[in-house]
Amino acid sequence: MWLDVSIQHNPFDFAKEEVALRSKCPEIGGMVGFQGLVRSHDTVTPLRALCIEHYPNFTESEIAKIAQQAAKHWPIIACRIIHRVGELLPGEPIVLVLVGTQHRHAAFCAVQFLMDHIKTEAPLWKREELIDGSHYWVKGQSINRL
Repeated sequence: MWLDVSIQHNPFDFAKEEVALRSKCPEIGGMVGFQGLVRSHDTVTPLRALCIEHYPNFTESEIAKIAQQAAKHWPIIACRIIHRVGELLPGEPIVLVLVGTQHRHAAFCAVQFLMDHIKTEAPLWKREELIDGSHYWVKGQSINRL
């Protein structure tokens, strides 16, 4: 499996990342991508910014481990994961997960697994800064299954 994990401050370009992944692994038969955006609010008071902290190198390696777990369940050919850190404003992209496989079903399942586990296990700390000047740390969330 070709795997690339990045933690970065700068925005990413979904389309460019998708083209780059396809060029590295032309044998991909299906690709699924997910881009998460900073929500404007989860509370009564609107969000001013979401501030995300991490431990450099450690966070990347832990996310890579999650991707390796996914590869044990689905035949992933290629995987590109980007998670942004720093101060992010509502509407900005926060996370990108691209998975290439031979067939669509495996790609959909792998992306779902990756997002669920990155959200609950990746060593990232999120603080919501509200427009009224208050702030709070976001608690880890469990996987929500239907």
